[in-house]
Amino acid sequence: MSSQLKRELKWPEQATLAIEVCGVCNLRCPMCSYPRLKRKKGMMDFGLFTRIAEDAADNGHGIVSLHFFGEPLLWPHIVDGVALLSKFGMHPRLSTNGMLLTGDMARRLQDAGMKEIMVTIDTLRPEAYNIIRAGGDFETVRRNIHDAIAAAPDLLIRPQMMPTKHNEGETEEDFYNEFGRHRNFQVQPWFIHRMIEADNLTKDLFHKPGDVDKRLCDKPFERVDVLWDGTTVLCCLDAEGELVTGDLKKNSISYSWEGPKAMRLRRKILAGEWHDLPACRACMADHVVTDIAPTCWKKSDTLPPLPESYQRVYDRILELGEYDDEKGSWTNGGMKGC
Repeated sequence: MSSQLKRELKWPEQATLAIEVCGVCNLRCPMCSYPRLKRKKGMMDFGLFTRIAEDAADNGHGIVSLHFFGEPLLWPHIVDGVALLSKFGMHPRLSTNGMLLTGDMARRLQDAGMKEIMVTIDTLRPEAYNIIRAGGDFETVRRNIHDAIAAAPDLLIRPQMMPTKHNEGETEEDFYNEFGRHRNFQVQPWFIHRMIEADNLTKDLFHKPGDVDKRLCDKPFERVDVLWDGTTVLCCLDAEGELVTGDLKKNSISYSWEGPKAMRLRRKILAGEWHDLPACRACMADHVVTDIAPTCWKKSDTLPPLPESYQRVYDRILELGEYDDEKGSWTNGGMKGC
């Protein structure tokens, strides 16, 4: 691929690199895809992680998330992994269910260079927690958050609040009353557009499949997600790993971002052919490109203007046309007017 194209398809400033260091979880949350995953589960080899970290450093990545569909603190190399990323000048962060986030673990992560941890506790009601976070122990997580705040003053602890009918009425202030106000503590509300019903948390979490025009989805244009075995996918909601863009055991992060597999998938989404992609067709999420108003989500609406960073990538995709595997180059068929 030409250096010109590489410059044009450079990572937007808000782009995320997410690494699933652990594809195993100790909880069975009903709104999560993990309990129903069909793909193989496992943990990332530290040698592969090192290869990815070196590649990320060479590409100038700043923030790296160490979670996908699994509990990252189950990974035996988590502290060493954080230290390696920090050594390369990156800022690691992760999301955890908090069961293993003891005060000692929080301090070790802080000392290794971890900047931010989100804890998915969601409620201060034990009975609600048992439904939302099946398999967890409310008192353990509550105590761990208190201990982490005290043990790691330079590590930002952010408890997540996901609205459900079981924690309805709880506010950020309730969390501050429980855990106190500290410079390393900040409540993270998760604003979604409908309350989550207990009888079917997955179904009621997002919109119905097909309600949202995936041409407006921002995920294919803002991130690369890495599964524990090195496979890269286009979207953080692709739980089964269907939207494959590369394999970091063989390819680089740049290939996963700007290679033919990623570009073909983006072109199909842009052309309105996302129904051909099972992961997109079944998706109920309402992620849309930054600054696009919710009134423009429906398929019947006219596509609104895109932010400049995304528009550059969109335009280049249309200009390139199809990728010829035999010739190893792009045709110039284009898809103008899509």
